[in-house]
Amino acid sequence: MIKLCKKDIDQLLDLKDKRGVYLEGNILKLIDTDDDRFLNYLEEAKGRDKTNRKKRLEVTKKVQEQNAELHKANEENQSLMEELRQALNQTQSSKEELEVANVDLLDWKEKNEIIKEDLRLALESAERSKIEAESAKK
Repeated sequence: MIKLCKKDIDQLLDLKDKRGVYLEGNILKLIDTDDDRFLNYLEEAKGRDKTNRKKRLEVTKKVQEQNAELHKANEENQSLMEELRQALNQTQSSKEELEVANVDLLDWKEKNEIIKEDLRLALESAERSKIEAESAKK
């Protein structure tokens, strides 16, 4: 056990009265005194220390829970981001396929327009030939 001198005891009591500062920790269990005022101080300091330790433990637990929640949310966000990346890549691929299909469709349309025009001209030519042939028969 530790015995403190009168001067040290007075300084600790004065520190408590003027600033509200108390000793903390396991050292409180080792101090022994015959002074009733200092004995009350030690009991009060032990009670405050116990309360402070409980508060710190509660805060630590709360922080750990919040960290666990944040970690879980981060994992979910990463998963969602990966899904979004995949969806974006798939959308981009689909867009490129559609662009190629549109080019092919436009080429096909142009060829059909040319064929249509050729058929129209051939039909007109055939009509003229038919009219000429009928005129020549008469």
